Amino acid sequence: IDPSATVDAGPMQTICAGNTVTLAGLIGGSATTSAWTGGTGTFNPDANTLNAVYTPSAAEVTAGIVTLTLTTNDPAGVCN
Repeated sequence: IDPSATVDAGPMQTICAGNTVTLAGLIGGSATTSAWTGGTGTFNPDANTLNAVYTPSAAEVTAGIVTLTLTTNDPAGVCN
């Protein structure tokens, strides 16, 4: 049985201006890769790391909000 890909971006988080946030993504099932998208800040070490540290951009700090999305692949596996 080839399980479905699953993804969880973690809970909503609130931070103070000038701080960073450690993301808490999870993937499972048949998923093997993931990527964070959205926002204009920076991901450290990169946007493909589930627990990356995100630094909001000046525009996001001014706006007071940013939405990040975690997506995953869904490999076909051995079943059609």
